[in-house]
Amino acid sequence: MVQLFVDREEELRFLEEKFSSRELELVVIYGRRRVGKTDLVARFMKGKSAVYFLADRRPERDLLLELREKMAHVLQDESFAKLEVKDWPELFEEFVKWWKGGRVIIVLDEFPTLIESNKAIPSIFQKIWDQKLKESKVMLILLGSSVGMMETDVLGYRSPSTVEEPGNGSSNPYASNTLRCSSPSIVKKTSSGFTVASAGFQPTSSSSTQTFLSGIT
Repeated sequence: MVQLFVDREEELRFLEEKFSSRELELVVIYGRRRVGKTDLVARFMKGKSAVYFLADRRPERDLLLELREKMAHVLQDESFAKLEVKDWPELFEEFVKWWKGGRVIIVLDEFPTLIESNKAIPSIFQKIWDQKLKESKVMLILLGSSVGMMETDVLGYRSPSTVEEPGNGSSNPYASNTLRCSSPSIVKKTSSGFTVASAGFQPTSSSSTQTFLSGIT
């Protein structure tokens, strides 16, 4: 069955605005399966420098090497695919060093699958954001079908109506394994759509990044 791509112009404009920004951008897109998350991103990536990676349940080392190959393809340099890297932070660090172009998109689809196999993934990607990407031209997009994990482990709050505000003295049970967002936000949900969130990870040295969440039908 052919699924038509309709009624996504607002979402595409939103992504284009983030792409045009001179800031380091994180976009989180989540919702149940088969609502068009990947199709939206695929259309957005057309004509742009972009790395698309779909996580699965293979060993983490295999996934790391596959992402390295996809990065080599975007770099148009197969020697990058032979580069020895020991972990995710080193891979992203090397990619940023090798990349000499303008804005580049990195899409990690089914990000919760990485978390399921390694509970430290949120803190690992916090380190990548803080130390490896902050001076880069990367637009990072995280996709996920597990709404619960995307809201707790990625966006870092307990439920759609409860958001932990950094620095308010309250205890967040997800704090050690959560990507810290910089400010509280409200998620507008629909019965049949997904959610797009433009949410900067909160840097360890600053909380100035603004968070914005928008419901998509």
